Amino acid sequence: MKATCKEMMRIDGMWNLYAGRMMHPGYRLIHRWCGYLDFEDVLRIDRASIVAAATDPSRFAGAWRIVFGTGQLPKTFVKFGLVNTTLRYIEESERESGITAPQPESLVFADVFGEAVTRGSFCDAIRRALILLRLSQTIKVDDAGHLV
Repeated sequence: MKATCKEMMRIDGMWNLYAGRMMHPGYRLIHRWCGYLDFEDVLRIDRASIVAAATDPSRFAGAWRIVFGTGQLPKTFVKFGLVNTTLRYIEESERESGITAPQPESLVFADVFGEAVTRGSFCDAIRRALILLRLSQTIKVDDAGHLV
């Protein structure tokens, strides 16, 4: 019987890779957007701006998209994958909540998993992800999938 267990990862530059996977997709997207905008600006992202960035050919710049710059948010160039992932998140959230006529001005990150997004809730999501990561590193499983 061979036990498999990863050695506990140090929480440094690798936290993004492993702990990010433990976060709710909405909080994971907020974290990714924070690489381009201030946290307060991320919370002001609306549905219409994401749809326009994903579909308007004049905003395409190779692998980058011009996302904002016409309204209350600063002009920002964002990777194509982040825009598309955010658009899929919006569509899945609307489908799960049963919204049939989405409002273009609705905020993307107003709430995540039924919880209003604030700095405190975002910090709590990161803490939960780190706790889950630490717990996942302490579990040992044999070849048959049983806890050891």
